[in-house]
Amino acid sequence: RAFGQALKRDRMADPAQLSSCLAQTVNPDANARKQAEAWLEQFKKSPSAATSVLALLTADGQPPHVKQAAAVFFKNMCKRHWDAEASEVTIGEDVKQQVRDNLLSLFLVVPESIQAQLSEAISIIASHDFPERWQALLPALVQQTGAALGVAPKDFKKGTALLQIGHSIFQRYRHEFKSDELYKEIKYVLE
Repeated sequence: RAFGQALKRDRMADPAQLSSCLAQTVNPDANARKQAEAWLEQFKKSPSAATSVLALLTADGQPPHVKQAAAVFFKNMCKRHWDAEASEVTIGEDVKQQVRDNLLSLFLVVPESIQAQLSEAISIIASHDFPERWQALLPALVQQTGAALGVAPKDFKKGTALLQIGHSIFQRYRHEFKSDELYKEIKYVLE
């Protein structure tokens, strides 16, 4: 629900317009799709675009295809713009922190189809921010996985999804060259 507050703060993020544009991205009419994509291209430059899009994922009354489009938009936004040095669009550090603080919790309450997109987004963000700027990720992942699989009734779907996130985060260590930085990260992960 922390993401819902972003919709109220961001002047450009009219929830109805954002929802409408996301819905139009899957419209078979090429003109409608292009107009929506042009609006979204401008929208992603607003300070809290990332949190506004994530807020739609838990908003009441949003159709599943809009939520799916929002998740895809967010994942692509992370892929193209999370790394400030490689992007012309800047996601502010305060917004990044809000996303890091709430993304795993959001992941746990959305449907599986949206979890797939958020899982990839978590992996992308972790590739840039873990462990230096996202130290809370691993403890939260371990705690949530333990809660899902540790006591009855076991939630195997949630547990599997959390383990897949862990896998996507840690697979980068397979092909890394030996370095002090790598050993420091591995030591952190193992502790």
